[in-house]
Amino acid sequence: MVLVLVRSFNPNLFRQDPGKAVEVAQNNSNSITLTQLKSLNTQYLVINLGSGGGFDSVRIKNSINIPVENLLDKTNLTIFKESKDEIILYSTDASTTAKAWVILNQLGFKKLFILAPEVNPEAFKYIFQPDTAVRLENDSI
Repeated sequence: MVLVLVRSFNPNLFRQDPGKAVEVAQNNSNSITLTQLKSLNTQYLVINLGSGGGFDSVRIKNSINIPVENLLDKTNLTIFKESKDEIILYSTDASTTAKAWVILNQLGFKKLFILAPEVNPEAFKYIFQPDTAVRLENDSI
């Protein structure tokens, strides 16, 4: 009985249904592009999860740096708890951002988004047309 009570009141237990998190990730409803971020009418806080200079905080307003290895420190968790704004997570490594989103989501934080790259930034725009001037089948050896 004591173990059940200790486990029930543990503040580090996952609080959200993992199925809902998977559904959100599959629908991409937890991601936001930079274009969508610029057009947001609500307040937001961008969290850079990197530990290097791969992020320019000047271009994105309301941004702070919290290295992913320090994500669950008490001071950083206080930032997440006290924030009434939407929280957008960013990292140059997409897997790092996804892991941080899952951890924070399962700890019960709401209004979490992942800053995703623009949709298809290098889309192939031209139709393939083979070069018909060269006919290798006509060349004799």
